[in-house]
Amino acid sequence: MNAKINNEYGMSLIELMIASSLLVLGLLANATFMGSLITKNGVNEKRAIAATLAQEKIEDLKNDALLATLTTADNGTDTLQKDGSANASGMFTRTWTIDDGISPKEIAVTVSWDGVGTTDVSLKTLINN
Repeated sequence: MNAKINNEYGMSLIELMIASSLLVLGLLANATFMGSLITKNGVNEKRAIAATLAQEKIEDLKNDALLATLTTADNGTDTLQKDGSANASGMFTRTWTIDDGISPKEIAVTVSWDGVGTTDVSLKTLINN
C-alpha cells in the first residue's frame, strides 16, 4: 500500500520569516505614508492661515477705499503671527500693492512664509475708487 503519512503540524520557519517580512514591509509603508500626511497637513495649515490673512487685508483695504482714495502710497508690508497679530518675529510676511491706474484699481496681497516648496499665497481683487 501506498499510504501517505502527513506529519505537517503548523508552519515552517521559512513561512514564518516570509510572513514576518511582509508584515514589516507593510508597517514601514504605513509609517512612511503617515509621515507624509503629517508634513502635508502642516503645509496646508500654513496655506489656509495665509489665505485668511490675505483676505483680511483685502477687506481692510476695501473698507479704507470707502473713506478715501487709495494710491500706491498705501502699499505696505507687515509681519504677522498665526493669529493675525502684528509681530516683528512673526511667521508670515504680508505685502500689499495698489495699482495706481484709473478706476477700477487692482489690489494684490501676497502672504509668504519660510518653508519648503510653494510658500506664498496671492490674492487679487478690483475696486472702484
